[in-house]
Amino acid sequence: MTALLAVVTLLHESGLPIDSDVNTFVFTSTETDPVVMADNLDGAGTTGALQRFYNHAAGANSIADHLSSVIHRGDDTCTIEYYDITGHLDGSDHGSPVKVTNWSMTAASADHNDTPAECGVVMTILGAGRATAPVVSGGTHPKARHTGRVYLGPTNNGCWDLLSGEVRVAENVQLDITAAGSQLLTDVAGIATATLWVVWSRAGNSVDTVVGGFVDNAPDIQRRRGVASTNRVTFT
Repeated sequence: MTALLAVVTLLHESGLPIDSDVNTFVFTSTETDPVVMADNLDGAGTTGALQRFYNHAAGANSIADHLSSVIHRGDDTCTIEYYDITGHLDGSDHGSPVKVTNWSMTAASADHNDTPAECGVVMTILGAGRATAPVVSGGTHPKARHTGRVYLGPTNNGCWDLLSGEVRVAENVQLDITAAGSQLLTDVAGIATATLWVVWSRAGNSVDTVVGGFVDNAPDIQRRRGVASTNRVTFT
């Protein structure tokens, strides 16, 4: 089995690497050459499995439609770095990428304004065995080891609804993201050499086949993605 870590980097309009947003995905395959495996992922579907995840409207709208305009939409400004983590499932050093793919995110929505950079929506992915795994066992957290998260953001204000006085993830956005997740499963399953999208647990030194996932309607915050202050107003 070959295991690949795919690190997706979304460059910001600032052009500064420190401002980039990053998502990670892990795949396994019976393909023994990690470069060929990366090529297979880039060739899946019509434009590549991960490119389609963001850009292809499997639902009513694509994930790219829901993301902030601060993400650079120029030619080949986003990247996917593929790392061979076979033998490094414990999180040990996996070395340099075996392949780097440049790609372009489709245009930002002209109908919505950007929301704060730390606001986002989480897609939770479920690994095989999660349903029966205990939450806590002997000081470990087995259920968490079968669970992954993909934090999608920053977003635009089309992602949010006001329900009973509370800001919630809009249902159409939940449907669009889960449709993209289903499309990713389909594209990976369609690769001729058996390939799987998996949940990686460093603590468990293991991977589990992704069997599905969900997007709930609670907004999520990643404070490290927030912008630095450029002004301060004081009082005495």
